Amino acid sequence: MKKLLSLMVTSLTILLLMLNCDDRKDMEIGEKPVASFIISDSLITPGTKVQFTDSSKNIPTSWSWEFGDGNQSSDTNASHIYGEAGTYTVNLTVGNNVGFNTMTKIIKVGLPPVAYFKANFTYLFSGNFVNFTDTSANSPTSWRWEFGDGNYSIEQNPSYKFNTIGTFDVTLIVSNMFDSDTLKKENYIKVTKIVIDTSIIKPIFEI
Repeated sequence: MKKLLSLMVTSLTILLLMLNCDDRKDMEIGEKPVASFIISDSLITPGTKVQFTDSSKNIPTSWSWEFGDGNQSSDTNASHIYGEAGTYTVNLTVGNNVGFNTMTKIIKVGLPPVAYFKANFTYLFSGNFVNFTDTSANSPTSWRWEFGDGNYSIEQNPSYKFNTIGTFDVTLIVSNMFDSDTLKKENYIKVTKIVIDTSIIKPIFEI
């Protein structure tokens, strides 16, 4: 009986050692990390701080951030300020005892538009056209003109016919991928009617 009990204890000990060995083997082998991260904003203006949050899988133990402008970080979650306009490639390389993996994302830094415009006429008779020219800065990509009489245009440089007598505000809203801007010129267009002074019209008589 004692011999059988001793044999059982020995067998159990060997089994536990084997299981423990397998656990250590699994821990040593593990899995290669899969890099992943979240950007707080990928379209920004210069001077904006961007937050980078690691979301990698398989328990990385090292992190290497490259922000595309020569700056780096080894923090798990990093932040960076981009001072100049441009397109930047951001790399996150994560590693553990099995290997390394890299993910790449793009950040675009640019300037918001500044709305401005001019018109070829600001005083005119009703029924005439005014040509509006967009002179906005920082490359807008969309335009909305409001002519003060309920009508609008989305052309960059519209030509508009004022049929109603009165004084009109003109508003231009410009946008690009970074932001938008609005310029409103109050009482900008003045439209009057043609007045004919019949007292100075001389009749023409046929002979």
